[in-house]
Amino acid sequence: MIDLVFPAPQLTELMNRFRQEQFESCAILLAAPVCRDQAGWRLLVREIQVVPEGAYKRRTDRIAELKTEFLLPLEKRAARGRWSLIYCHSHPWQSGPPSFSPLDDETDGLAGSYLDSRIPGIPHLALLIGREKMCARTLTATTPVRVIEVGRNLIFHFDPSGPALLEAAHDRQILLFGEIGQQFLGRLKIGVVGLGGTGSAVAQEIAHLGVSSYLLIDKDIVEETNRNRMVGSEPEDVGRKKTEVVERLIRRIRPSAEILAIPEDVLAPGIGRRLAEVDFIFCCTDTHGSRNLINQLAYQYLIPCIDMGVAILPKNGVVIDIGGRAQMLAPGLGCFTCQKALDPNEIRRELLSEAHRRADPYFSIGQGVKQPAVISLNSTAVSLATTMFLGVVTGIPVRSRLQYYDAMTGTVRSARLNPEPGCITCSAEGALARGDTPDWPLPTRTIQEAEA
Repeated sequence: MIDLVFPAPQLTELMNRFRQEQFESCAILLAAPVCRDQAGWRLLVREIQVVPEGAYKRRTDRIAELKTEFLLPLEKRAARGRWSLIYCHSHPWQSGPPSFSPLDDETDGLAGSYLDSRIPGIPHLALLIGREKMCARTLTATTPVRVIEVGRNLIFHFDPSGPALLEAAHDRQILLFGEIGQQFLGRLKIGVVGLGGTGSAVAQEIAHLGVSSYLLIDKDIVEETNRNRMVGSEPEDVGRKKTEVVERLIRRIRPSAEILAIPEDVLAPGIGRRLAEVDFIFCCTDTHGSRNLINQLAYQYLIPCIDMGVAILPKNGVVIDIGGRAQMLAPGLGCFTCQKALDPNEIRRELLSEAHRRADPYFSIGQGVKQPAVISLNSTAVSLATTMFLGVVTGIPVRSRLQYYDAMTGTVRSARLNPEPGCITCSAEGALARGDTPDWPLPTRTIQEAEA
């Protein structure tokens, strides 16, 4: 599968612009290609060049021909950067699902052969915007391509995959978000990072909702002291990998689920990058280093994420605050960097090997303090996050993308965090939609124990 992915609201703005035009309109898109192993390609739109009036050689309501001098500089830039090139045009006269014309077939085939020889090894596409809908395909093989816009909502503008099977078990929730929403849930691949008190509860809830494809990441094993809050754990699971326990939990709910379980630290070399294979991430970790990685990955690879956490703050033996948080990370929403929510010293230490951490004279400060944890509070934060996820994916009117839960007053407060201009993580000047560029490596624990 090939996904063409736009950071919101770029595609919506392009559609609205083209649909106001009487004649065919064109644009050239440059996208960063991300190879996802067995999952295919993810093409992250970096730039949209709408063709100006003076760059058309001929233009009517059914024909648009571009001047070579407009195309060549963009094709040269794509070749230099090893970017995917997407030729986009409109059919303002075509209602319903649009279809490529015989002339489109001919010109796309010629363009595809040219680009395959000039920029080989990566897919190049054609995107067609009709009066109401759109479609996309590869230029040469004419393979259909999913078109996705990632922002406050995860919108599949074009999805050529067949409809997911609807199950009687989901009839009552279909009454809320409809058959289309249920089918979206069935087609998504979800990553869950951290499978303890919140991650195990997330896995249980989304399995009941009908999610069928999972990537699970956690290096830890079940201990007697965390069984009180790990959903699905049993007495004999002590010493077993958390990934095994959560995989079993999911299969009891959805026996045919596709599950890839990785019992590794998400900060280990190559592990975090595996999250580029999913459609959505739940961040259920409790460390600054792992949150920093997932925060960057959500914007760099345009994969929306919901992070959650619970805090119980005692002072002098008295609890002074009990609360939780659910926050979405996606284009158009402020990130942890904007919020200054991560401690750079903690991130640095977590990226060290165990031997280097033991040798760090500052590492022991503030470490090893056990935090209170209660399953009911975890479950509350998880349910806020899962309901937010349903608003993102199915379109139900759940609009908040940042929520704070105050258990002491029994209230939930919605907030908004706008992105900071020029943010190194969530802006176009920063990591946004850069994909696998070597200039923006994902933070990983690259120092190995053997070297220490």
